[in-house]
Amino acid sequence: MISKVMFVIFLQALIYSRGSVEASPVTRIIDGSIAHHHQFPWHLSLQIVTSTSTNIRYCGGSLISNQFVLTAASCLVDATNVRIDMGSVLFLEPQFSQESTQFVSHSQFNGQFNTNNIGIIRLRSPISEYSNTLRAILIPGTQHAGDQYVGVQSYISGYGVYVLGGNVLSNQLKFGQQTTLANVECQQSFDARFVQAGSICAKSNATQTVCHGDIGGPLVVQYGDTWMQIGIASTISANGCAGPTVYTRLTSYIDWIRTMTGISNDHRISIDIQRGNAASVLGTLPSTEALDEVYYLLSNRKSKHKGCHSKSASFVCRINFKKILISKRKSKSFVMNKCVLFCVVVAILSATYEAKNIETRIVEGSPAVNFQFPWHVLLRITHSNSAHESFCGGALISASFVLTAASCLRQVMRVQCDFGSILFSQPLVTLHSTQVLSHPQYNANFNTNDVAIIRLPQPVAFSTNIRAINLPTQSQAIDTFENREVYIAGFGVTTPNGNVMSEQLRFAHQRVITNNQCLQHFNSQFVQASTMCASGIDNSLQTPCFGDRGGGLVSHIFGTWTLVGITSFFHPAGCTGMAPAGYERITSHLQWISFNTGIPIVP
Repeated sequence: MISKVMFVIFLQALIYSRGSVEASPVTRIIDGSIAHHHQFPWHLSLQIVTSTSTNIRYCGGSLISNQFVLTAASCLVDATNVRIDMGSVLFLEPQFSQESTQFVSHSQFNGQFNTNNIGIIRLRSPISEYSNTLRAILIPGTQHAGDQYVGVQSYISGYGVYVLGGNVLSNQLKFGQQTTLANVECQQSFDARFVQAGSICAKSNATQTVCHGDIGGPLVVQYGDTWMQIGIASTISANGCAGPTVYTRLTSYIDWIRTMTGISNDHRISIDIQRGNAASVLGTLPSTEALDEVYYLLSNRKSKHKGCHSKSASFVCRINFKKILISKRKSKSFVMNKCVLFCVVVAILSATYEAKNIETRIVEGSPAVNFQFPWHVLLRITHSNSAHESFCGGALISASFVLTAASCLRQVMRVQCDFGSILFSQPLVTLHSTQVLSHPQYNANFNTNDVAIIRLPQPVAFSTNIRAINLPTQSQAIDTFENREVYIAGFGVTTPNGNVMSEQLRFAHQRVITNNQCLQHFNSQFVQASTMCASGIDNSLQTPCFGDRGGGLVSHIFGTWTLVGITSFFHPAGCTGMAPAGYERITSHLQWISFNTGIPIVP
């Protein structure tokens, strides 16, 4: 018999389980149906302290992983601290609570019309174990990007006021059922500036609606027995919570969510039953979350997700639309065990196969999207000792200065700086500079102090495509950033032995390692106190390559993208991803950067 321990071993790097809602008749959140335990295990209550008021702001939110919460950006305006209550259907009796000061709103959020009304909160401590009262909700992947969700039955939950004109929150979690509308229809009830491409609307056939205190809550839909969040409550009617509600459309923010959290639901596993009670488990690959919950979903006879339990003794394990007949005419327990084990094994093999065919590094890496790395600068460098130009990356740190590697600027005559585009051949803005400054202690033999500044001939205008990256604060100067997730972007070559730059900006996802770990691959003359090393996330082969040198290594810290390194060197064996990449540590050069640019360093 397959034990729970075996499930943990097999599923730890495999399935990201999602919750189940048991649908029942509803009226509305105002005087609405009372939610019961286990019904909306992803729903969170947010109590927000702001810098502009002594009153607490109340909003809803949804758990989308064991570490991240999705809500509305309008909930986070002027926020200084957020309390997150979890795991209960009673407002005053949460099962778990955390406080967080790490949150970020979409950079293009417009508070006047609530466009791009989406924000993310990072939990201070990741949730260690899911249960039937607390688990994450599935969010759309790129395969859902074209879904319009018109005329779809959906559900909204919240603790918001429960009578029209009221100002008292409900102590009981309530929920309502709505039908999604076409945006054109929704614009009959709202100014068109509130209802844009990034919006989705829904209303009840009766009077079911959300109200004050429900903003930020999730709008969810059902696929079989699996539930997915498609919207975030954003704007209620000016007629006092009557009429349709405007939600932020999640499919418009798939890439933004992925950039901010690393969560991707593009690769899914579906395990279901050929006959009998249909069940499915969808999740990202790989994941280390929801271990006990996966076991619960697959083996609990009382769950709607009955896994491989069924009155039928013939089962199919469907992995990525491949159907494999498991067993016939066996006892129920034997079939359940064999089915689950076989599904897991096939899923692991399938995931391994897919991983080898997924773009996982800048060499054949993941393509960037517009606005994702607005600080990235492509440098085309003319040298005095060569008729050929070379290519490097750079990071825009103000309207007038670009930071890059000193190793890029040896014997430089002129630098062309291309801004604002994810296409190599189509820059949005181009400026030429001859004013460069390399660190006075730069050592070309070992690439130590490998940092340089380019002064632009005129300030570059900021836009959604062009924006400076923040430098670390003075208080972060002692932070080694070890084990922190980081990203590096570049137009570098797309094969380890290639010599052709990529037309598409690509990025790699890495994790900072200790300098002692880095010394296992490089000479100590390369790896010094001012050096930072990083390798592919989860032992992947993601790494920068030739043409990516000088690019900015960035991390999302306290809700802000921060420049922590400059790409400096690779292993002599080439950029195969088998060894970490070396970066110049920005915190080692804050005073030098500030002195030569006039950019103040935040305390």
